[in-house]
Amino acid sequence: MSVQSMSWGWEWVFGGSDGYTASIQWNFAPVNAMLQTSLSVGSPGLGIIGISQYVTRPQSNGPDQVHNVPAVYDDGGIICYPPVVYDPSLCGVTWLLLCGGGLDQMAGSALLFSFA
Repeated sequence: MSVQSMSWGWEWVFGGSDGYTASIQWNFAPVNAMLQTSLSVGSPGLGIIGISQYVTRPQSNGPDQVHNVPAVYDDGGIICYPPVVYDPSLCGVTWLLLCGGGLDQMAGSALLFSFA
Protein backbone atom coordinates (compact mmCIF):
# COMPACT_ATOMS: atom_id res chain seq x y z
CA MET A 1 0.00 0.00 0.00
CA SER A 2 1.54 3.31 -1.05
CA VAL A 3 0.64 6.85 0.01
CA GLN A 4 -1.48 8.51 -2.67
CA SER A 5 -1.83 11.95 -1.08
CA MET A 6 -1.16 13.79 2.15
CA SER A 7 -2.76 16.90 3.60
CA TRP A 8 -2.48 18.58 6.97
CA GLY A 9 -3.85 21.31 9.18
CA TRP A 10 -2.99 22.86 12.52
CA GLU A 11 -4.58 24.85 15.31
CA TRP A 12 -3.27 26.97 18.20
CA VAL A 13 -5.21 27.57 21.42
CA PHE A 14 -4.66 29.77 24.46
CA GLY A 15 -6.28 28.88 27.78
CA GLY A 16 -7.33 32.25 29.15
CA SER A 17 -9.35 32.38 32.36
CA ASP A 18 -11.46 29.21 31.84
CA GLY A 19 -9.49 27.14 29.34
CA TYR A 20 -10.32 26.66 25.69
CA THR A 21 -11.35 23.87 23.34
CA ALA A 22 -10.90 23.91 19.57
CA SER A 23 -12.78 21.36 17.47
CA ILE A 24 -11.91 20.87 13.81
CA GLN A 25 -14.05 18.80 11.46
CA TRP A 26 -12.88 17.63 8.04
CA ASN A 27 -15.31 16.04 5.57
CA PHE A 28 -14.34 14.53 2.21
CA ALA A 29 -15.31 11.84 -0.29
CA PRO A 30 -14.81 8.26 0.98
CA VAL A 31 -11.18 7.20 0.71
CA ASN A 32 -8.81 4.59 2.11
CA ALA A 33 -7.16 6.89 4.66
CA MET A 34 -5.54 7.40 8.03
CA LEU A 35 -5.54 10.56 10.16
CA GLN A 36 -2.95 11.15 12.88
CA THR A 37 -2.88 14.00 15.41
CA SER A 38 0.21 15.36 17.12
CA LEU A 39 0.80 17.90 19.88
CA SER A 40 3.45 20.26 18.51
CA VAL A 41 3.87 22.74 21.38
CA GLY A 42 2.44 22.66 24.87
CA SER A 43 2.85 24.62 28.08
CA PRO A 44 3.29 22.73 31.37
CA GLY A 45 -0.49 22.77 32.05
CA LEU A 46 -3.34 20.81 30.50
CA GLY A 47 -2.94 20.04 26.80
CA ILE A 48 -4.93 17.26 25.14
CA ILE A 49 -5.26 16.51 21.41
CA GLY A 50 -6.96 13.62 19.66
CA ILE A 51 -9.84 12.29 17.59
CA SER A 52 -13.35 12.48 19.05
CA GLN A 53 -15.34 11.26 16.05
CA TYR A 54 -14.91 9.79 12.59
CA VAL A 55 -17.29 8.99 9.74
CA THR A 56 -17.21 6.11 7.27
CA ARG A 57 -19.25 5.27 4.16
CA PRO A 58 -18.68 1.57 3.39
CA GLN A 59 -20.99 1.64 0.33
CA SER A 60 -20.32 4.50 -2.09
CA ASN A 61 -23.99 5.50 -2.36
CA GLY A 62 -24.95 4.28 1.13
CA PRO A 63 -25.43 6.23 4.36
CA ASP A 64 -22.63 7.69 6.46
CA GLN A 65 -21.81 5.80 9.64
CA VAL A 66 -20.76 8.04 12.54
CA HIS A 67 -18.33 6.59 15.10
CA ASN A 68 -18.01 8.56 18.36
CA VAL A 69 -14.66 7.89 20.03
CA PRO A 70 -14.75 8.05 23.83
CA ALA A 71 -12.11 9.91 25.79
CA VAL A 72 -9.77 7.96 28.06
CA TYR A 73 -10.33 8.85 31.73
CA ASP A 74 -8.52 8.30 35.01
CA ASP A 75 -9.47 9.47 38.52
CA GLY A 76 -8.60 13.09 37.66
CA GLY A 77 -10.66 13.35 34.45
CA ILE A 78 -9.86 13.13 30.74
CA ILE A 79 -6.27 12.18 29.99
CA CYS A 80 -6.44 11.71 26.20
CA TYR A 81 -8.35 10.99 23.03
CA PRO A 82 -7.00 8.44 20.54
CA PRO A 83 -4.37 10.04 18.26
CA VAL A 84 -5.02 7.99 15.10
CA VAL A 85 -7.86 6.55 13.03
CA TYR A 86 -7.73 4.36 9.92
CA ASP A 87 -10.55 3.07 7.74
CA PRO A 88 -10.73 2.01 4.06
CA SER A 89 -13.91 4.11 3.64
CA LEU A 90 -13.09 7.16 5.79
CA CYS A 91 -15.06 10.28 4.84
CA GLY A 92 -14.87 12.56 7.89
CA VAL A 93 -12.87 13.19 11.06
CA THR A 94 -13.33 15.52 14.03
CA TRP A 95 -10.18 16.27 16.00
CA LEU A 96 -9.86 18.56 18.95
CA LEU A 97 -7.51 20.36 21.30
CA LEU A 98 -8.32 20.89 25.00
CA CYS A 99 -6.26 23.54 26.79
CA GLY A 100 -6.20 24.41 30.49
CA GLY A 101 -6.79 27.89 31.86
CA GLY A 102 -4.45 30.70 32.81
CA LEU A 103 -1.40 31.03 30.60
CA ASP A 104 -1.64 27.48 29.21
CA GLN A 105 -1.30 27.29 25.45
CA MET A 106 -0.74 24.61 22.86
CA ALA A 107 -0.46 23.96 19.15
CA GLY A 108 -1.34 20.74 17.43
CA SER A 109 -1.53 19.32 13.95
CA ALA A 110 -3.31 16.58 12.03
CA LEU A 111 -1.99 14.66 9.03
CA LEU A 112 -4.33 12.90 6.63
CA PHE A 113 -2.81 10.18 4.47
CA SER A 114 -4.76 8.51 1.65
CA PHE A 115 -3.56 5.20 0.24
CA ALA A 116 -3.66 3.70 -3.24
